[in-house]
Amino acid sequence: MAEIETEIEAPSLDLTVRLDRPFHELKEYLLAEFERAYLLRCLGESEMNVSLASRNSGLSRKHLRTLMAKYGIRRGEPLGENDNEADSDIV
Repeated sequence: MAEIETEIEAPSLDLTVRLDRPFHELKEYLLAEFERAYLLRCLGESEMNVSLASRNSGLSRKHLRTLMAKYGIRRGEPLGENDNEADSDIV
């Protein structure tokens, strides 16, 4: 019988990890960067249509609007070209 491989290789995120800040602080920063990047990508793909972004992401419209307020994103303003990329060298 063939041996089943049980190890799953974790994806590489190409992060440079800093050790000069506490773990929880960097984790919070990384999560915020991910939220913002994910939100911008969803809104960009849907051309700022919150209902469509909600359907595509599985997040409620209310939660998307909450994230938009948290990161200062307004529907009438175009998304910047660099807004879709997180600064991964900071973490």
